[in-house]
Amino acid sequence: MARYQTPSSRIPIDEYDGDNLDAQNLLCELVDIESVTGREHEIMSLLENMLGELAPRTERYDMGGGRYNLLASKGNGRPILCLNAHSDTMPPSGSSLARSELDGRVVRGLGSCDDKASIASMMSAFDGVPEEELEGRLDLLISVDEEVSSRGVRTCVEKGYRCDFAIVGEPTYLAPVVAHSGLMFLDLSTNGVGGHGSIPWKGRNAILEMVDLCRNIEELVRDFPSHPMVGMPSTNLGVISGGDATNRIPVRCEARLDVRVMPGMTVDDALGRIERIIGGRGSQVKVFKRGDPFEIRENSVLLKTVGEVQEAIMGSRIESIGMRGWTEADPLRNLAGADSLVLGPGDIGRAHTENELVSLDQVEKAVEIYRGVALEILGRGS
Repeated sequence: MARYQTPSSRIPIDEYDGDNLDAQNLLCELVDIESVTGREHEIMSLLENMLGELAPRTERYDMGGGRYNLLASKGNGRPILCLNAHSDTMPPSGSSLARSELDGRVVRGLGSCDDKASIASMMSAFDGVPEEELEGRLDLLISVDEEVSSRGVRTCVEKGYRCDFAIVGEPTYLAPVVAHSGLMFLDLSTNGVGGHGSIPWKGRNAILEMVDLCRNIEELVRDFPSHPMVGMPSTNLGVISGGDATNRIPVRCEARLDVRVMPGMTVDDALGRIERIIGGRGSQVKVFKRGDPFEIRENSVLLKTVGEVQEAIMGSRIESIGMRGWTEADPLRNLAGADSLVLGPGDIGRAHTENELVSLDQVEKAVEIYRGVALEILGRGS
């Protein structure tokens, strides 16, 4: 296996556990690098240098503005198994830790479970699969801009990336996610008619217009399809602003609305219905993030293989689950047509919080699972 040095690093990541890249040290190293969405350059540069030594081939998928997704590959031909995780994180929240802290068998810090634990586990697994044992190709795809615009993997697919199987690393507590919601983040604006606050009936309050609009959208979305594993569709009015004085009727209001739709409905369909409500009121809408729902392929070979590997490693299979969040399994399944699922170390309840953490036991098990699945699907004689 390749070995490399990072002299400026706090933790040397040229240490190996057996034949594999040490996932614990790599995880701590990655958490120490700030990579809030839009500022992924440093972490992607490090990963590119490392993967340049671990993989026979690396390739960039350009995002513009100096940003790129990174693909590392070993082996040739078909089938192709893709391991995918994203390098960007949410901004810090409250007392989020900017650097990693090792607390017994737990790593704390911003991005530790979402999504750097998956990156570390996948890189260790990738390193631990000998190329000479592959009948097919093993890909490791590190994406950017997942948290804000969801354009990372979608850009790769639009530029021609294809695979047959894909495991998307997100904090699922190692449970296979076989369905998840789609989303739309909407920028809404309403207009009113100004006037003195003492005679509100003489004008039209743009803030009240916005509240009424959001309630109408909520009523519409409530009738969208539900899903037995993911749940009901939903809306969340997350941001609202308008007005400039208590005694003045506000003439404009702006808001951001989170809309979740379930498998069985496309975002295009949902957006079309919402736009008909908005257009009829003279309001405006702009979509600033979107992603379709995901549902696993019927009779999935990948899900069967994951279950068999988990049983061999852990003594039992972990029950499949649905997930309210969105992941890049959407473009890999819906646009690239890959047999896909979501599985990774960590608890989604810790993601996007100020006390983000991940268990090293989970990280180590994830390495074994990813490596085992790769050898089952791509191994010679499998």
